[in-house]
Amino acid sequence: MYQTIKGVPYFTWRLEMESHVHCIREEGVLQGLAKTIRRQHCALLIGLGLAFPENIDEKLPQRHLKELLTRMVQWCEDEKLIAQEDIKKDFKKMLADGELEKAERKIQEYLIDADKRRQCMSTVLLQSQAEVRYIYRLLSQMSFNAYLSTGYDEFLETAYKDIEKFPPLSKYYKDSIDDALGAYQTEEPFILKLHGDVTEDYREPITLSNRFAKSNLLEAIVYPKQLRDLLADVHTLFVGFEKVDPDLEGLKSIVNKKDELNRWLLIPEDHLTEHEAEMLWKDDKITTLYYTDRPELIQFLTRSMYRMPLKITRYKTCCRNISMS
Repeated sequence: MYQTIKGVPYFTWRLEMESHVHCIREEGVLQGLAKTIRRQHCALLIGLGLAFPENIDEKLPQRHLKELLTRMVQWCEDEKLIAQEDIKKDFKKMLADGELEKAERKIQEYLIDADKRRQCMSTVLLQSQAEVRYIYRLLSQMSFNAYLSTGYDEFLETAYKDIEKFPPLSKYYKDSIDDALGAYQTEEPFILKLHGDVTEDYREPITLSNRFAKSNLLEAIVYPKQLRDLLADVHTLFVGFEKVDPDLEGLKSIVNKKDELNRWLLIPEDHLTEHEAEMLWKDDKITTLYYTDRPELIQFLTRSMYRMPLKITRYKTCCRNISMS
């Protein structure tokens, strides 16, 4: 008698996922992941990068944080909070040199007011393309039993409301993680915002200070111990993370590494070297799933929901056919 995970034969998983690196076009990858999600036995862990377009032309390891800071500086300039030319040049140099932590400390001087800081971050996050919002719309329609986000946006919550999904999505923060655990135990849909967000629901000051890699040896972000209980018995899918990411380090140490549970990292092609992907498997038991570009990712998510045929029809990036109602 073989073991099953929510009705999915364990030996099937081993046959389909015996390698530690897979292209999302592989049929076994699609079938295995889709079955797990549909059976509501998979938690989605969302990184900061999912809220940004993927065509950011940067080689900097923490390019998503750089993009966020660049937009914040530009907003301050547009709002005349930063007006002096020498200060503008200082920020430009800090960002070009990758001195992100220094730039974040400096910009706090111009965004001391918490509401002004929230307004800034809310505005710059909304600059994301329609393609980004469509990805969140797809994710909101999938049957994950928990959403955990390290970003500050509310794209998922907005998408959930737009499709009028029932029951509605509850939202929790680190200080209400016990309530999130209760929602998980009663199978109620929820999102846990691990760093807060830009809405008025979150009244604590938003800071980026703990998100910077301090050295070549990453320091993992420490999360509440209840998070380990929440992720104790579910498969996990990571999306929107960079390889130099303290959030990824922290979450990797928390997810359960039991053999009968699967852990996937969904990333762009060439994001990791073959050796890095191998070490990710050896050290953390995380399988790497890669996609060529965002259009292919959208096709994969769509097929995961609707069991579409294996042949891929390329998604039109202009988003003309996307309804954002």
